[in-house]
Amino acid sequence: MRSRTSILTDTEHNLLKLVSDCLIPANETMPAASEVKTHEFIDTLIQNKPQLRRLFLEGIRQINDTAFESGETFDAMNGIDREVILKKIEDSNLEFFGELVNQTYNAYYTSPRVLILIGKGSDPPQPKGYSLEKGDLSLLEAVQNRGQIWRDS
Repeated sequence: MRSRTSILTDTEHNLLKLVSDCLIPANETMPAASEVKTHEFIDTLIQNKPQLRRLFLEGIRQINDTAFESGETFDAMNGIDREVILKKIEDSNLEFFGELVNQTYNAYYTSPRVLILIGKGSDPPQPKGYSLEKGDLSLLEAVQNRGQIWRDS
C-alpha cells in the first residue's frame, strides 16, 4: 500500500510501475523493478525535491500523452509498443528519461533483495572487519595550523 503522502496519483503510480518494468524486466534469476518497489522509491524521492517532482510529473504526463496519441493507454499496450513509446520519450525528453533510468537503477541496485541476489549482501561494508587504509593525517597540518576560521555564536 502506498504512503498517504504520495505525490503521484494512482494512475501515475501504476504507469511508473509499468515503465520501471520496461526498464528492468524480470528474468529467470532477478525480479522485475516493480517487485522491489522502484516506483515507490521514486515517489518518495520526489516528495522533497521540487525540481525532480516537476520533472517526473511532466515526464509521466508526456508518456501518457504520447501513448494516447498512438491510440491507446500505456497500460493497455503490449511490451513492444511500450518500448516504442519510451524510445520516443527518450528522444524528446532526455533529461527526464535519464533521471528516470538513473533513479530506477538506483532504487533497484540498492534493494536488499537485489543485493543478495547479485552476491553483495545487504549489509554495509563496516563493521565486518574489513581493514581500511591508514590516512596520512600530516596532510591536515596546514589546516590545523590556520586555527579557527569561524565565528562563535
